[in-house]
Amino acid sequence: CASSTIVEGAKVTLEAILDGVLGNATVRWTANGAVIEGNSLQIEDENTEPGSKLYVVTVTTPDGCATTLSVRLVILPATLQVPNLFTPNGDERNDLFRVIYTEGLVIEAFELRVYSRWGNLVFETNNIDEGWDGTKDGELMPSDVYVYYYSFKINGQDSTNVEKGNITLLR
Repeated sequence: CASSTIVEGAKVTLEAILDGVLGNATVRWTANGAVIEGNSLQIEDENTEPGSKLYVVTVTTPDGCATTLSVRLVILPATLQVPNLFTPNGDERNDLFRVIYTEGLVIEAFELRVYSRWGNLVFETNNIDEGWDGTKDGELMPSDVYVYYYSFKINGQDSTNVEKGNITLLR
């Protein structure tokens, strides 16, 4: 059984590719044992729950010869998290403020901006793996509460998500 990893909410298209002419063959798909309606070699499904899903397709010719193919999808939760405090003091622990995301999650578009409490932009990036080190133009920013805003789009999902909140910089 083949296996692949996707993120919750991702739409998948599965296609059974078979050699030869199908003629009047019947096609039956199941997902975790539940029959998927239709008689097509291709299906689309949206995976909304983290976990595992086993897809099985059985193609049966009019003379009763059957071929079965299967694929298991591991569905990861689509989570992004941010801390509420960071301490950029050079001890290599909690020195950066950055968005933490589920391993294996593919982000198509990302933007992070951090503002002072007066609304001045102090940091921005389009790289989800890049974090803010508590400086602006090489100058240390003071201990304070800052406002962050980030937007992202997960591969396979249609919409862009927007999150905002506060981060405390503690020196």
